[in-house]
Amino acid sequence: MKLVSLTLALCGFVTGIVAAWIWHKASKVPISPEIVPDDPVYGTMVWAESTKTAFQKAGELNAKAAAWTALSVAINALAAVVGMFSH
Repeated sequence: MKLVSLTLALCGFVTGIVAAWIWHKASKVPISPEIVPDDPVYGTMVWAESTKTAFQKAGELNAKAAAWTALSVAINALAAVVGMFSH
């Protein structure tokens, strides 16, 4: 039982690291339009669209990271319960 608890704890650790890595990627999503036109109105529209796209990508990554975090918490809780019953 101790080996099962240890294995679960290590899996929980790995899933937590994956979540942190995805959250780090979400914080580094660039806002970069390919071409900024000379026209100030159109240029503003291009920047606004680029910002929207970056926020959508960051939101998708945040959702994935939240799921990985939930998995990590569940695995670590299971490891604690299994560890409690191993003598």
